[in-house]
Amino acid sequence: MKSTNIYVHIEYFYIKKRNVNSGNLKAGSYVYSRASAKGKRVQCNIGAKNHAVVMPDASMDTTLNALVTAGFGGAGQKRMSLSTVVFVGGLTPWENKLVERAKALRVQPGTEPNTDIGPVISKQAKELICRLIQSSVDSGAKLVVDGRNILEETCGPVLLCMEADNIEEAIDIVNRNKYGNGASIFTTSGVTARKFQTEIEVGQVGINIPISAPFPFSCFTSLKPLFAGDINFDVKNLPALRPQVLASASPRFSTATESSFNHRNPSRVPNLIGGAFVDSKSTSTIDVINPATQEVVSQIPLTTNEEFKAAVAAAKQAFPSWRNTPITTRQRIMFKLQELIRRDMDKLAKNITTEQGKTLKDAHGDVFRGLEVVEHSCGMATLQMGEYVPNVASGIDTYSVREPLGVCAGICPFNFPAMIPLWMFPVAVTCGNTFVLKPSEKDPGASIMLAELAMEAGLPPGVLNIVHGTNDIVNAICDDDDIRAISFVGSNTAGMHIYGRASAKGKRVQSNMGAKNHGIVMPDANKDATLNALLAAGFGAAGQRCMALSTIVFVGDSESWLNDLVERAKGLKVNAGIEPNADLGPVISKQAKERICRLVQSGVESGAKLLLDGRNIVVPGYEQGNFIGPTILTDVTADMECYKEEIFGPVLVCMKADSLEDALNIVNRNKYGNGASIFTTSGAVARKFQTEVEAGQVGINVPIPVPLPFFSFTGNKASFAGDLNFYGKAGVNFFTQIKTVTQQWKDLPSGSGVSLAMPTSQKL
Repeated sequence: MKSTNIYVHIEYFYIKKRNVNSGNLKAGSYVYSRASAKGKRVQCNIGAKNHAVVMPDASMDTTLNALVTAGFGGAGQKRMSLSTVVFVGGLTPWENKLVERAKALRVQPGTEPNTDIGPVISKQAKELICRLIQSSVDSGAKLVVDGRNILEETCGPVLLCMEADNIEEAIDIVNRNKYGNGASIFTTSGVTARKFQTEIEVGQVGINIPISAPFPFSCFTSLKPLFAGDINFDVKNLPALRPQVLASASPRFSTATESSFNHRNPSRVPNLIGGAFVDSKSTSTIDVINPATQEVVSQIPLTTNEEFKAAVAAAKQAFPSWRNTPITTRQRIMFKLQELIRRDMDKLAKNITTEQGKTLKDAHGDVFRGLEVVEHSCGMATLQMGEYVPNVASGIDTYSVREPLGVCAGICPFNFPAMIPLWMFPVAVTCGNTFVLKPSEKDPGASIMLAELAMEAGLPPGVLNIVHGTNDIVNAICDDDDIRAISFVGSNTAGMHIYGRASAKGKRVQSNMGAKNHGIVMPDANKDATLNALLAAGFGAAGQRCMALSTIVFVGDSESWLNDLVERAKGLKVNAGIEPNADLGPVISKQAKERICRLVQSGVESGAKLLLDGRNIVVPGYEQGNFIGPTILTDVTADMECYKEEIFGPVLVCMKADSLEDALNIVNRNKYGNGASIFTTSGAVARKFQTEVEAGQVGINVPIPVPLPFFSFTGNKASFAGDLNFYGKAGVNFFTQIKTVTQQWKDLPSGSGVSLAMPTSQKL
């Protein structure tokens, strides 16, 4: 039976725990932090301070009606209530008329037919509003209409008025505010309106219209701390609540190799900060070791805290100019980058083989699959297009645009030294963001080479930066307030730590984690093609792929194919990746080899049958290498550790099922959901599998169903934490935020009067 998806909608509420007792912002931050630490998706709308900028050329009658409507309608308790008005050129010409219109509003119970303003929700709310008004008066504000400067959300019928000398000063007032729900401008100048729409840092923009909540065919799109979550919203400056699920403040998710002295004076891998490759001042280093020979290839100095801050500062400084660089220019840099990657493909592949161990052919594939994402980024202008609907109401148009977030970061695993960085920074920077990349400490060389090519292609200084390290640098990335989003690929322990810690700081996170990918073999499958597919998907890259097909479920008579599978596996050549005849290279480290061997042994001790044992293989000429030959376990059950844990090595775990339904049940009960495949010649069977299997990527007679970049990498369940996946449309959405603009270019008839009712498309 398929599981039922359950969603919870929590309305405005008060929480009395942990001093979270004032409702919206604190309660929302609490909910977001606590729920995201458990891996839940959260939409959390949490507070507003909406501004209107009034230019001297605005239509006075229309603007005053709009200000009164938006400021006092709903007793000021609307999410999009206009609470602050900035008058450019001074308040004097507007003040008396604004006051007179406000005095004319009728305050009485909402049941009365001629009511303009009803009561606020509670006595406590009234007391809070009055206290905030009094605090402003005590601080020097002038109270011109007393219905009893407020930095907090008033959520009552209160208009705060400010003055600015020019549009730049007014925009600065709005952008300095911590909230990012909406802002409007009133002007007859198209040039002024465009400047405001482009530079203002809010999610909903109104042009000559005060309440800019879009109609449902658009999205409610807020920025800064108004909303926590990824889809349609973003967040900034949320309280740093510690996720309660994390028992350890800093779990050990790095298996950095201890320093070795097999190589004299190995080269030090530099940081990239502000366009310059600079050696770290750190004396703490990690050796990068060739897993086939145990030779030290290079050393990584652990980036110091000062160097990390400098990298983030360089990215932050580069962002304003880069985001305003025409998108066609950013695309051309990607076109050049893909050309340079093709030019240096062999060099990149050789470096990957030296540091990571995979075969040269597989290393070329590593680079090429990343190159496809670069190619996809060359069409960013089309991918980043917004939406436009004219005349959503009389004389009112609404459109949305996608804008970059700011400084983003990527934390990479060891198994794809080129592909994973290329999943991350090309999409991010072509969207207009700047980037801080942390490669794996085990094989950083490809990232350095790709960064060199990116700068050769024309990427400006500071747009891409590189830092190195393990736990401390990862925690620094999670905690830094200037980093808006984090991409991560790696283990579940690290991924959930990063997701919980960074989400608690209000960051967007896409966290691609562990997997246990299943292949179901039906009796009617093409035997020869299926066995070849199982070998390639199970043993390629020594099983160190997040989409490796690690578990095979043989249905019915297909179990008889096991002997043929073993014989074909015996024919695979295990050797150093640099050797031309190698099918499998070594695993990444001695620790990884020990873990794989332990999991295989645990299966044997639990009753599994070892059909092929590759644990004791020795490769002539590379006797010190971390080699494991193809290994096949059968009679495995779901309660065995070798099944429950991701082995991440050249090990095939084989199970049996009587029917497709039984096989689907095995797959769907597993906690992971990266991918699953079926091998069959029956369309009906394939369709049933595709419909009922609970995995993010489905292969039908395809063993490793990794989508090309015009789709997205869509793992789910315990394999992914976050709302938006890697590359494709989801990747573009992850690295951008929506700004929705609602504009009106007309004057309402002077006698139209003021209505404080919620505007709708029927009434506008």
